[in-house]
Amino acid sequence: ILQGGRYYALDRAINAVYGKTPTTVSLCAKRKYSPAEGKWKVNIFNEDLKKLEAMSESVSSIVIGDTIATGTTLKGVIDHVLRLGIVGSETKIIVYSIAGTFDRLQWLDDYPNVSVVVSNVDLHLHDNGTDLQFGGKARFTKKAREYVDDVLGREFSENHVKCAIFDWGDRFRNPKEHLEEVLEYYESLSNTTSLPSYFQELLQKYSRSLQSHS
Repeated sequence: ILQGGRYYALDRAINAVYGKTPTTVSLCAKRKYSPAEGKWKVNIFNEDLKKLEAMSESVSSIVIGDTIATGTTLKGVIDHVLRLGIVGSETKIIVYSIAGTFDRLQWLDDYPNVSVVVSNVDLHLHDNGTDLQFGGKARFTKKAREYVDDVLGREFSENHVKCAIFDWGDRFRNPKEHLEEVLEYYESLSNTTSLPSYFQELLQKYSRSLQSHS
């Protein structure tokens, strides 16, 4: 499990469906843009080495939960796992993303044992390589499209939601700073744009929460 999928509760989901408790391995992968090379690079650290070393080619499948933007960290982790020699020729690697996009996953063609499932919406990736958005090239399931339209409205969701998940790391590591950033963005937006009632209620809730912890 990557840090981006730490709160996906995939271990509980697998146990609920199959009645088995999977071995959970936590990997941290951080990407960094290299201007000199003109591409994103990935560094992997804080891994459960003992659990990884205890595995063997008998592993039938590996399930990875991750939030996918450029897919740089995902590819880096898959390559890392393959180099460890714990994956056999029949091992399936299944990636599940609650918030993600296929936009830059062309490299999957070179990994026949890897399959990626994106939940509900194949989001649009902004040119900054970080923000996942409802507009642009986003593709929805029918129910997801109806839900987003009902809660946020088509025009607002496509043109004013900066990111569908809005810095997925800081929302857990630095929740106070995360909420302050969210509030600053949408409060400034409210000066020129009518916010859906759903957003207004959330902003009031977040504002009260910050005030109570200040």
